[in-house]
Amino acid sequence: LCEVCREYIKENGKTHFFKWKDIQLEVEKKIGRTFNNPNSCKHKYDVMRKDWRNWTTLKTLETGLGWDPISGRIEASNEW
Repeated sequence: LCEVCREYIKENGKTHFFKWKDIQLEVEKKIGRTFNNPNSCKHKYDVMRKDWRNWTTLKTLETGLGWDPISGRIEASNEW
C-alpha cells in the first residue's frame, strides 16, 4: 500500500487527492488477491496514518520518554 501511494504521489503530485479505487486496483495487482470491501485500502491507510501520528507524538513530543536507536523502541519508566 505504501509503495502504491508513493508512486501515485510521484505521478500526480501531493496536491492531487487519492483516487482510492485506482489505488486499490494497483494494490490488488501487487499482492495478487482482491478485497471484499471497496474501501479496504482507504481504511488501512487511515489506520496506518493514525498509528504513525501516535508514534511520532510519543517519540518527539512527550516528556519522560526516550528513544533507543539500537532496539528501535520508545523507552518509558514504569510510572509513565
